Amino acid sequence: MEQTTLLRMSGLVRRGHLSELVSLNPLGALRPQCDAIGVPCRGLRYIRPFGIASMPSMYMEFRTGEADAVMMTGHNAAAIVALRFCSRIRRLLCQHYHHTGVKSRSEWRLIYALAADVFANITFPTAFVRDEAIDLYPAVAKQSLVLRNPFVLGKLRSKEDQINARARFGLPLSQPIIGNAGWLIERKRFDIFVRTAKLVLAAIPNAIFVIAGDGPEKGRLQDLCRTEGVDGAIRFLGWVRDTEDFYRCLDVVLFNTDWDALGRTPLEAVSQGVPVVCSVLNGGLSEYVGGGVGGFLFKRHDVEELAEAVLSLLSQPKEALAMVVAGREFLRQVADPDRDLASVESLLGVRV
Repeated sequence: MEQTTLLRMSGLVRRGHLSELVSLNPLGALRPQCDAIGVPCRGLRYIRPFGIASMPSMYMEFRTGEADAVMMTGHNAAAIVALRFCSRIRRLLCQHYHHTGVKSRSEWRLIYALAADVFANITFPTAFVRDEAIDLYPAVAKQSLVLRNPFVLGKLRSKEDQINARARFGLPLSQPIIGNAGWLIERKRFDIFVRTAKLVLAAIPNAIFVIAGDGPEKGRLQDLCRTEGVDGAIRFLGWVRDTEDFYRCLDVVLFNTDWDALGRTPLEAVSQGVPVVCSVLNGGLSEYVGGGVGGFLFKRHDVEELAEAVLSLLSQPKEALAMVVAGREFLRQVADPDRDLASVESLLGVRV
C-alpha cells in the first residue's frame, strides 16, 4: 500500500502537481521516503477507539492548503467522515486491502456506505477484492473500478548483478537461493515456506532459504525451523532496506498466503527478473501470475506440489526465464506507471 502510494505521489510531482501527504499516524520511516521524492508530509496522532477523537484534527489537516483533490489510500471511517465536510474537494478512495477476517460484515457495510456517499470513485487493485466489496455492499459497484497497482520494471538482472548482490548480503555465490519477503504474521503462511524448504533440501542439500521481514510470528517460525531440522539452511534477514538487491540474490521466490488483495512480493520479484512459486487460498494474484506467466500459482498449500515447482524452476533455467519474460511483459501492459498516473489524474479531475 505504502509503495504504491509513494510511486503515485512521486509521479504526480514529476507531472507538475503540488502533492503532500497526511498520515493518520506518526510518520516514522515514511518521512525519509517522502523527503526523497520531494513530497511534504505530516503525521497525526490517531486516537482510538475508532478515531472519533481525531476527527477535528483530521478535518483541519484536510482543509489546510485548499487542496483541489484528495486521494485517500485505505479504509478509515473517521477520516471518511472528516472528508465529508470538505465539500469543495474532489475525492478518490484507493482501497488496497482484502476484507474477510479484517472487520465484521456490518463494519464493512458502514465503511462502504460512508465511502459511497463521500467519494466519486473507489478503486481496487484486483477484481477479487472489488468483488468482495460488492458482496458486502452492492451499491459500491456503481462507482468502483479495478485500477491495478503500478510497477516499475528495471532491466533483467544479469549474473554479475546477482553475484554483486549476494556479496553485499554475505550469501554464497554458487548455491541455489530461494526467498520470500513480508510481514511475519499468521495469514502470510511462512510456515508453508519452511515446510516446503525441507522437501527442497532433501533434493538439493546445499540450497539456502532467506526471509526478508519481521513480525510477531518470527519466534514461532524459528522454532519450526528447528523442529523440521532446517534451521541451518534458513536465514532470517530482518527488514531489508534495498529490496532490489534482495531480489537479485534469489533464484526463486516462494510465496504463500491465506488472504491478500494482491501479494506485492511475487510481482516485485518478477519485475526484477525472478521466477515465482505461489500458493494463495484467497486473493487476486491469479490475475497476474500463473499459466506460464511469471511462474507457478496454486490455489492450495500443498508443500509437495510447491517443492516440485521450485525444483522445476531451478532445474530448467531457460523455461524459468521465459516465464519471467512473460510476467514482465504482462506487468508492462497492465501496470505501467504512466498509464496509472493518467488514470489517477482523470479520476481526480486534475490536469497540469
